[in-house]
Amino acid sequence: MMFFLRKRSPLLNRLMWDYEYSKGEWDLMGSTELSRIKAAKELLKKSVQNGHVLEIGCGEGVFYHHVSDLNFAFYEGIDVSKVAIDKIKQTENSSFVVADMESYTPQNAPFSVVILNEVLFYSKDPIKLLTRYSEYLKKDGVFLIGMYHIPKTD
Repeated sequence: MMFFLRKRSPLLNRLMWDYEYSKGEWDLMGSTELSRIKAAKELLKKSVQNGHVLEIGCGEGVFYHHVSDLNFAFYEGIDVSKVAIDKIKQTENSSFVVADMESYTPQNAPFSVVILNEVLFYSKDPIKLLTRYSEYLKKDGVFLIGMYHIPKTD
């Protein structure tokens, strides 16, 4: 059972995500998203040489796991679910924290790449969110955005 109501309080949203991750409801993300992850990895290779990466909505670190062999200096990830963050193996060149994307202040800016994979449509104001995070990008930095194509995301 997955819930997708956007008009909840931050606490209810966090509890919902923690519940779903604790029940393993997102365990299939790695296998079902593999072709998209491979394509995104190729794009990331072009922009990340010795740079810093920020992933907003990193979940259990599925994407990070697939790109951890790339040549980046530091990888920072955030997610609203403590259950998901607790499943990620931290390394000396990575940091994963429980945080809300609307209010988080990144710790390792400037970034070569800011990743928003399947999370932008959860934002209250996606344009404002992208504008805010663009301030943490290097001059030649890029956003890497993945979105499931449904009418709501258009």
